[in-house]
Parts: sequence; C-alpha cells; structure tokens
Amino acid sequence: MSKPSDTKLSGDQIHDMLAQADTGGRHPTGSFPRMVLFYIPLAWTLFQLWYASPLPYMFNIFVLNSSEARSIHLAFAIFLSYTAFPTLKSSPKDYIPLQDWIIALIGAFCAGYLFLFYNELSGRPGNPTTLDLVVAVTGLILLLEATRRALGPPLMVVATVFIIYTFAGAYMPNVIAHKGASLVKGMSHYWLTTEGVYGVALGVSTSMVFMFVLFGSLLESDRLRRTWPSAWRSGQGSGGLLGHDRACVRLLHCQRGHHRNFYHSADAQGRLFRGKGGRHRGGFFHQRPAHTAGHGGRRLSHG
Repeated sequence: MSKPSDTKLSGDQIHDMLAQADTGGRHPTGSFPRMVLFYIPLAWTLFQLWYASPLPYMFNIFVLNSSEARSIHLAFAIFLSYTAFPTLKSSPKDYIPLQDWIIALIGAFCAGYLFLFYNELSGRPGNPTTLDLVVAVTGLILLLEATRRALGPPLMVVATVFIIYTFAGAYMPNVIAHKGASLVKGMSHYWLTTEGVYGVALGVSTSMVFMFVLFGSLLESDRLRRTWPSAWRSGQGSGGLLGHDRACVRLLHCQRGHHRNFYHSADAQGRLFRGKGGRHRGGFFHQRPAHTAGHGGRRLSHG
C-alpha cells in the first residue's frame, strides 16, 4: 500500500486558495469585466453602508424596509455568483462567457423582483400571477446553481432534497408523508413572501453578516496585514489598547473553557495587563477575592 505524499503548500498557494474562495475563481483580462467585478461589489458595499446608517432617515432619501433591502442584497449576490465564479473547474477563468452574463442578469432580476414589484405583490398575497410563478421558479433554480458555484454541491443538494420533499410529500413513506404543497403555495412561500428565501437568514445577512465580512476584508488587505502585527506588538502596559484587547480575548477564552479555575486563570491573565510598565498592580486581577480562599481557586455558587 503506497503511503500518501506529504506535500506542503507554500504561503502563496494557500493565499491563492483563500482568495479564490473569497473572490471567486475568475480573473478576467478584459477591461469591462474587470470594471464590473470592481464596481458592482463597490456599489453593493455602498448600498449596505447606506442601509446600515441613519442617513436614509435623516435625508428621507431611499428609505427601505427590511424586505426590500433583502431583495436588493440577494440580487447583488446572485449577479456576482455568476460573474465571479466559473461554472466548472474546466470553465474559462480569463473571461466571462456570454451565457453567464445573461443568467446573471436574469438571476438579479428574479432576486430583485420583490423590490421592483413590492406594492403589487403586497396587494395580492397568496394569489400570484403567471409571471410571479415563472419568476419564482426561475429564481429558485438560479439560486441553487449560484449556491453550487460559490459554496459547492453539498448545500445545494440538501436544499434540493427539502424542496422536493415539499412538493412530493404525498409520495413519501408513511412516517414522513404529508399532503404536499401545490406550485402556487410552494412558490408563494419560497419566493414571493418573507417566509422562504427572503426570511430571517437573509435578513441577518443583510443587516449584520455583510458588515462583519466587510470589516474582515478590510483587515485582510495588504496594508493592514503589514501594519496590524506591529500595532499589536506595540500594545504594552496600561497605555496599549491592543494589548488590553488581546488580554481580554484570552481572559474570555478562560472564562468560557475553564470555569472551574476562573480566578486562578484571571490572576494569570492579569500579568498581561501589567506588561512591562508594571501597572495595574493590586487590582482585581492581582488579588483573589476572600470568599474563594481555601477552595483551590474555585468560584462558589450561591443559590
């Protein structure tokens, strides 16, 4: 039996793998595709910053409710999924094929359908038109394909299985059988209301997750990657904010993983706060509370 070869990846190879996972596998050489892949994410970022800020309410301009914001958020995501990620590993990566441009625009329209026709959809809940059903079915299929491109087949397969179960419940074994949903009911739930695709998960992504990802991307930029370690090392003593942050993070780790030895760990973490300046002596992290004496550092629980 042959032994597996221990091939170690270089730092550049690991960085390239992470970049492909974050920004897609395409690196088009044409000027127009490069501009699209730069300005569309920029527009998405500006939209998210605008939506998260109080400026829309201050100026009373482009004020959106959560459903409309989720629709625009998903439209950006689907468009970039088809333009930044190739269909297969063997697909061209130096340009964006014409079919991907067309599918990206169709997917963005289907995702933004809730925003474009919000008033009309609100006036006929549960009574979709033929166009509503066509947009819902097309958008759901394109969303599954965008998920496969960006995240791989597993999540797409799981979602497909549950969608099939929704409509084919009458043909399932008795243990998991149900009446089954009609096309109108299923598509109304999945795409035309805020109970399916536009539900809580997309709302959290729109209001919170995107901002965390944006902040992480800024920290991963080359300039901050070079300046952050030096700034981190410079946080010493009581005057270094970053040194305090590092000590707090490690202290929180001790609180979460070692509750039974909390005060002993806190005393050890207090040395981080003192640093080379010799400050913060005699504080909380230097003295153990009297009620813990004789108990091996265990924290007493008072019922």
